[in-house]
Order: sequence, then structure tokens, then C-alpha cells
Amino acid sequence: MDRTLSMVFVLSAGLAQPVQALLNSHLAKSGATTVWAACISAAVTAVTLALVAVVALRVAAPSPRLIVSMPIVAITGGAIGALVLGSITAVTPRLGATVTYLCFVAGITVSSVLLDQFGILDLPQQSLTLWRAVGIALILSGVAVVRLM
Repeated sequence: MDRTLSMVFVLSAGLAQPVQALLNSHLAKSGATTVWAACISAAVTAVTLALVAVVALRVAAPSPRLIVSMPIVAITGGAIGALVLGSITAVTPRLGATVTYLCFVAGITVSSVLLDQFGILDLPQQSLTLWRAVGIALILSGVAVVRLM
């Protein structure tokens, strides 16, 4: 997948994310509770990805032995996914989609800059430049403007 197609792919995922939050919130309001709504969503996500892997991409599932032998840090993404899914499901009805996702993007951006700056988890190290700092400041300013004004 080339760079432009990759950007369009992830932009499409970003467009869908607030819709997912609202659907999960509706699931919670219908009696599933926030935690169970997020759990149901995660389970559907896991099944969907497994079907895509096996049916569409024809990728064999990893063996249980391989999964057990992986370093703990390699599988903690699922716990982080639970934090993301649970928090987004819980706060979107309170903050609205715009403030929720501006805060989410601000957090993603700050974390990403730190991961790049220090080359964490095998990322190529990319120093914090003036323009990156300006971009972060603009995103954080956007959160303040939308929330406070």
C-alpha cells in the first residue's frame, strides 16, 4: 500500500471512529452498560478481524504456543484498546463527538511525538522540530477554543 493510499485508509478509519463511539454509547444506553458495550464492540472487532485475516487475506491464525511465547509488552495493546474503547464509549455522550475527538487527537499527537522523539518500540527516531511543536500547540489550542468558547 503506497503512502497516499495509506493516508486515505487511516482517514477513512478516523471518519468512522466517532460513529463507532455513538453506536457503542447507544448500546450502553440500551441496557448493556458502558463496560459491556465496549466489551461487545471489542468482541465484534476481534471476530471481524479474524474473518478478514482468514477469509479475505488467507492468513493462518498464530499458534497458541507462539502467542504464549510473545513478550508481555507485545500483547498489551489489547489492554490499551480497552482503555481507548471504554473511555470513548463513556465520555462521548457527555462531551459530544467534537470535544471527545479533539482531546483524543491531542493525546494521540503528544504521545506520538514522544514516541518518535525517543524512537520507542523500534520506531525510527524523529526529533521534535519547531514545526512539530507548532502543530501540537495548534491542536491543543483547538481543544481549548472548541471547549471553552
